[in-house]
Amino acid sequence: MRIPGLLALLGVLVLAGASAPAQLTGRFDYRHVTKAIRYLEDPTPENLQLLAETEASLHLKRHSDRTGYYPAAASPLDIASDLVSEPDAREKVEAVRKLLLMEVLLGSQRGRQMCLSEVVQYGPSNAKIEGKLFFTWGYDIGAAVWRNASLNLTHPKFLQNSSEIWYYCIHELHHTLVMQEHPMPRLADVEDTVELFNLVQYLTFLEGTAVYAAYDARYERGALAADPDYVALEDPEAMNEYELAYFRLYQEIEELDRRRLTDDDWALLDQFSSGDRLWYRVGARMAQTIDRVNGREALRELIKEGPADFFEAYRGAQAPH
Repeated sequence: MRIPGLLALLGVLVLAGASAPAQLTGRFDYRHVTKAIRYLEDPTPENLQLLAETEASLHLKRHSDRTGYYPAAASPLDIASDLVSEPDAREKVEAVRKLLLMEVLLGSQRGRQMCLSEVVQYGPSNAKIEGKLFFTWGYDIGAAVWRNASLNLTHPKFLQNSSEIWYYCIHELHHTLVMQEHPMPRLADVEDTVELFNLVQYLTFLEGTAVYAAYDARYERGALAADPDYVALEDPEAMNEYELAYFRLYQEIEELDRRRLTDDDWALLDQFSSGDRLWYRVGARMAQTIDRVNGREALRELIKEGPADFFEAYRGAQAPH
């Protein structure tokens, strides 16, 4: 079913949840996907330029500049060109068009509302989502920078199970609440071992609280088993092993003398994010423990207080009571 006119008309949807407080207003922007589809069906320089000029493209450029996802010299046009040049891009057009139209635009007001409501339940008191969630063609599964976030609608996870979109919506928009209080450091500026240790704390705090923010929504809808992070979180023996591995690495970095970083130091960092996804899973367990021992309000206020206080609260929650 090809309805490009309707997709263009619905390129930007502003949702104000009828049953939610007025502060639960989110903006969902689909133009990156619709313009990517237009380019893939009519690959002219003009259509590529239109894709590069979307707000989402500028958001991806900002994220890349923070994380090094693309070389610093890459422009929004370079990034857009790369994203629509994947070998299977044209093969995905119909599947992505259907997902965008039937699930995102027309079929999931409840999904959008659930996402917005759950995000603020895990943010600081009076939390407000102030930016946009962009749906993108390509890039990482999700990306957040300051007030804005994005989800890659071409990712196999979403194409295979559309309900995952709204759980990842919680995850990425939760990042924006954290980043409004504690901006994400630019990775290129992390130069010594103390800054690396601070980065480990920050990313454990950022990712762990975001994973946990979607826990209730998944639990209530029987969706914990759909994502390996939550399968792990429900397995105490596995989590004990992950936590031991995490804190061995954590202590190793904490005890390094202050000096400039080496490739071996960066390799330590990779061990937190790859494989067993330690800072996602252990960070989520830390958030869950704080929530269950100290209460939801204590966890919410830690979003304002920051990474060091998050670790201190976890140590306190573990202590005998």
